[in-house]
Amino acid sequence: MASKFHKRVEHVVWLTRHHWRTRMTYCRTLDWFCSIYSDLILLVRGVRWPGRRVVRTVYSPFLDGPTFLRVGTSDWGMFEQLLCDGEYAPLFEHNPSGIRVILDLGANIGLSVRLWQRAFPGSTITAVEPDPENLAAARRNGGSAVHFIQAGAGAQAGKFFLDQVGSECSYKVRETPADSNAISVDVLTVPQILETANIKGDVDFLKCDIEGSEIALFKNCASWIKRVRNLAVELHPPYTSEEFLSDLQGAGSELAEYGRVDRGQYKVLFLERSNENGSPNPQSN
Repeated sequence: MASKFHKRVEHVVWLTRHHWRTRMTYCRTLDWFCSIYSDLILLVRGVRWPGRRVVRTVYSPFLDGPTFLRVGTSDWGMFEQLLCDGEYAPLFEHNPSGIRVILDLGANIGLSVRLWQRAFPGSTITAVEPDPENLAAARRNGGSAVHFIQAGAGAQAGKFFLDQVGSECSYKVRETPADSNAISVDVLTVPQILETANIKGDVDFLKCDIEGSEIALFKNCASWIKRVRNLAVELHPPYTSEEFLSDLQGAGSELAEYGRVDRGQYKVLFLERSNENGSPNPQSN
């Protein structure tokens, strides 16, 4: 009991420091207070908190225009992780050229899409997300210019089940339902996604954050990986960076790593086609 209490205290201390550090993520003080309130809802469960899951319009100096976040959900943590913690900093520092076609696998509520819209204006973005509630939020955040596909990405197509495992940004795709609340979703292969999105040439930038399904995806990527010019992928245990890089090499990929962000249990790797000369592939849409 004492150990559990100490862990709770340590978590509260961490949250206090975290929120003080991330306050500059928000243009308005009230939005910052709302992020603290959202974490309080997640910390103290079993209470009927007023305003939970209400959509709030938030402004940040790091994004153009408003962002829509659900109160009392993991939306706020993802917002701060992307904008304050610099999860994709190596990509923006590397500043790859010729990014016209973007494929975002695991778009969640569309925060990463917002980053691509600002960093690569004029690009064509296809965002893939299996969870219907997250997808609805992503449509609102990304706007009508983004091509959204409700599906999971996998090595094998079929009907699978979405198993929520604690938060809006964490789920597993299973062959059988974990309980009666499991959501049936379509899982498409990358070639099927490219065909659905009418992408006929190269993918100038592929972002992949699919909560562990990347293991099967990249162990069976030989049919499409050579079309990818730039890649950012989040790896989840037990898939190691060494296994991932070995799978790419075995598939004949020329992608070479230029940076990574170590998030403890998870790692985000950044790769670029090794023969890039600064100009986009003429076949890109």
